[in-house]
Amino acid sequence: MVDRQKQFDVSFGGLALGKHQFEFEVDNKFFTGFEQQDVHQGSFIIKVQLTKQTHLLTFDYTINGSLTVECDRCCEKFTMPINSIEQMLVKFGERAVEEDIDVYVIPTSETHINIAHQIYEYIVVSIPMHIVHPDDAKGKSTCNPTVLNTLEKIQKVNKKIKGEKLDPRWDALKNLNN
Repeated sequence: MVDRQKQFDVSFGGLALGKHQFEFEVDNKFFTGFEQQDVHQGSFIIKVQLTKQTHLLTFDYTINGSLTVECDRCCEKFTMPINSIEQMLVKFGERAVEEDIDVYVIPTSETHINIAHQIYEYIVVSIPMHIVHPDDAKGKSTCNPTVLNTLEKIQKVNKKIKGEKLDPRWDALKNLNN
């Protein structure tokens, strides 16, 4: 795992003050290196612009790629595009500390930083809470039609059940909540 993540080391020690560009490729092997695997399959190009100042490093990430995800509606896998822009600040201090979610302090003696974990986190937080197949050009769902039909039937049955008059003996139970 360490060898795979070594490619995500950004050496800033010998760089002049100003802007510098880096590009990284992320594939399925990248995701296996993390204990919490929220993501298993994906392919990304990560462009990083490092702005080096005397006491501050600013990392601007442009993340473009796709993930294989499972639809929350029909449970079939599909490829979801992910595009994100993120920023991380790195300050210099006496010891390494994470000050905030995107603000880090590293010792002044450091000459490089590994950004693999940040890339992973930025990809994970780019995943929407509710994952469903996108609609087609006509606005129709691209989910599995068999599953959609089954869900529709279940909804009709639920509406029918709600509309039926229940046995009046059960009405007494409604008052127990109060």
